[in-house]
Amino acid sequence: MELDLEAAIFDKGHEPDCIWSYDNMCSLTPNISQRWHKYHKRFAYQIDKSWWLIPACHVENHGPGCVPLYCYVYKPCTSHFHAETAEYGWAVFNGVGPSVLQMNPGHRIDTLVIHYGDWNWRKTVGLGM
Repeated sequence: MELDLEAAIFDKGHEPDCIWSYDNMCSLTPNISQRWHKYHKRFAYQIDKSWWLIPACHVENHGPGCVPLYCYVYKPCTSHFHAETAEYGWAVFNGVGPSVLQMNPGHRIDTLVIHYGDWNWRKTVGLGM
């Protein structure tokens, strides 16, 4: 992750907020800021600016405290994950993973942008079907 943050095209302090979504984010994030400040000081400010979400289908099955902390409706500038569409891409991108691990940060970002762009284009074109 550190290499990906180094390859960012934004000047330090002017990056957009990161939005992270995963089905058990409530168990992953309680100590994340302290750990990043301890082990990854250069990028801890970016973690402090991050929003942590749980997709709508998952958050409803969590405890009552998770909904206001991790549901997208309580975070500014976030949108709805329709069912589990945020997870559909993993089947496709699991094949890309081993290749991009061997690349330098710039090439890795370019390759992932191309693959995600193609994935999004295919989803957009397929909406009418």
